[in-house]
Amino acid sequence: MDELEGMAENAMETIEEAQRAARESESDNNSRWITSVALISSLMAIIGTVLALVAAFAADDAFEKRVIAIVDRNSYESENLQYEILLLKYEAMAQMGKISPDDKPEKLIALERNLDERDDRTTEELERAARFIGTHHVLGFAITLLQVCIALSGISIIAKRKRMWHAGLGFAGFGILVGIAGLIRYFLLA
Repeated sequence: MDELEGMAENAMETIEEAQRAARESESDNNSRWITSVALISSLMAIIGTVLALVAAFAADDAFEKRVIAIVDRNSYESENLQYEILLLKYEAMAQMGKISPDDKPEKLIALERNLDERDDRTTEELERAARFIGTHHVLGFAITLLQVCIALSGISIIAKRKRMWHAGLGFAGFGILVGIAGLIRYFLLA
């Protein structure tokens, strides 16, 4: 949420700088350029805010998957201990001749199946958590690129350098493409 507030503050500062510069400017053409910079910076701030929100969702999903995997791993360890105890009991009884060594109790077979299923589920949840974290990183990179665009836009107004704004637009374009890739990745995982 701090990222969202920071981006909003950056956008507001850029807009205020653009308005101040527009008042000081006497050239109508320069005024239109400053207005364009302010509008595009605001649009980049809005896009960045949406991407930050989805990045937060991805981080939450990754955390949830990790918690599920940890709980499953703890249950796995508990059932594995139970399985080992039953297996030792079964082997001891087989050595004493009380049961046939070839007859495995149904409970032991069921525990083996449960252990395999739980281990697979734990591995799957950990892999999903890693994919959500990767998506969070992709979206974070896109947000950073958009913030660079906003910063360059503000600097270009102060320095009255249109080329700097054009460089910022390049960062924005790349940030939007990375953001789209991150959004697609997130919604494919969800």
